[in-house]
Amino acid sequence: DKRYIEYRAGQSKGLPADSVKTILLAQWEWMTGRPDAAKLRLANRPEFAAQLILWNGEAAKLPPPYAFLALRRFEDALPLWRKAYELSDPSQDGLARTLYAWCLAETGHSAEAKDLMKYYPIPPQADGIFATLIYPRALGLRK
Repeated sequence: DKRYIEYRAGQSKGLPADSVKTILLAQWEWMTGRPDAAKLRLANRPEFAAQLILWNGEAAKLPPPYAFLALRRFEDALPLWRKAYELSDPSQDGLARTLYAWCLAETGHSAEAKDLMKYYPIPPQADGIFATLIYPRALGLRK
């Protein structure tokens, strides 16, 4: 919906509205089963290179905490996301909390992951490259 895109673009501090609109539209296309359209929307836009790397299955090119997740190397990712979570401001730790809990769950610590997410509200939708993972992952970890 155009109103939602306009609203989100207005809420993003320090980012050009055009960039925010572009990534939101591409993520929507991706999440609704139109990956080719999503990739085309981000083509030739260097600021979205990391998103395209992820969508093109080239996760090894990402920084280690993200690459380990994308490659499903949860044992390697666990200490990195633990540290990120511990260093995060509690009012803004949605990404780190969710991805740390994901690592916990995937390494046999499901109870600890569930406790971490138990009373935490669903993290707000983010504009980052893992935005398409946060919301569904958070819901799954709370079950």
